[in-house]
Amino acid sequence: MACVSIVAASCGEVPEPGVFTAAPDAGSAGDGGQGNTDTATPATTIVERPVETTDFVPRRTDNSVPELLIASSKGVWVGDSSQFELVGGSLQDVSVSHVVDDLISGLVVQEGDESGPVKWVSGVEAESSVISEGGAELVDVGYVNGASFAVLHSGGSVELVRLVDGVRTPLVELGAGEELVDSSVSGAMIAMALSNSRCGDIRFYGADGAQIEVDGPGEPDCIVPQRPTYGATALSPDGGSLAYTVVTYRDDLVEVATELVVRDLSSGEEWFRRKIGEDFDRILALSFDGDRVTYLRDSTDAKSVTVLELTGDREETQIDLEEKVDVKSVSFARLAVFTNDN
Repeated sequence: MACVSIVAASCGEVPEPGVFTAAPDAGSAGDGGQGNTDTATPATTIVERPVETTDFVPRRTDNSVPELLIASSKGVWVGDSSQFELVGGSLQDVSVSHVVDDLISGLVVQEGDESGPVKWVSGVEAESSVISEGGAELVDVGYVNGASFAVLHSGGSVELVRLVDGVRTPLVELGAGEELVDSSVSGAMIAMALSNSRCGDIRFYGADGAQIEVDGPGEPDCIVPQRPTYGATALSPDGGSLAYTVVTYRDDLVEVATELVVRDLSSGEEWFRRKIGEDFDRILALSFDGDRVTYLRDSTDAKSVTVLELTGDREETQIDLEEKVDVKSVSFARLAVFTNDN
């Protein structure tokens, strides 16, 4: 295992555990809270519609390795697991809460907190274009009909904003009592993890707002109502697989354990499952490049960024930015992004 020191802000204390109540993913096996045991449970659900698309979506070449994007209190960092650089220009020393690539060569960022301005930055020297003045949360960036679009969430509404001209299109109005927990986009498919009066759900939509039937995890057995079983959610770049977290709660509704699961959306097969971290750790952000996941983990005393290989030795690497910064979110760039030199 490759590990280096991590930098982050400290977090509050978590009370001592009492009686534990699980909210499991139906039909799955965990590691009994012992950590680092990978299991897989084949699904038996019949596929109603296979995952496929005929639309062109920009994708990296087979031999390229996606760069890691880290949003922080000091700006945006771009690099791999061993070397990072701060993006300059209009992002110099700007606090950024979320960053994703634009599927061209630029970045879409949310400045300040999760309701701050959302901007499109196409190059280090370029002026940033405002996508949202504020009040909406940046979810992700997708690609449909030959153009990149940002997905924004505000209240119970999710909308698409085309980057090139700012044209806005309503996508989904959430139902009464539903809240968006996390979301991820691949091409024109959007995965949404939701909370509701039961234990939440993960649903899939197309860019036209119609719900897509794929072999996802389905609605979980509900043991602790009103607490979402599914947390962080990340589609693979080709939309064929979904990485997501399954959260277990204590009787007083404190999050006690988190498992990472990867599921094939065509066959329904669950091909990776592992407990992440220790009891009471939380996953604040998750991204999936098809071979690896990266996640921002919130422990009782610090945050940490990890890259986890899903195949082979399943090596974990903790990221060191060599600066005392507050990390806000992480994501893989699906295509190469600009640097300070180009």
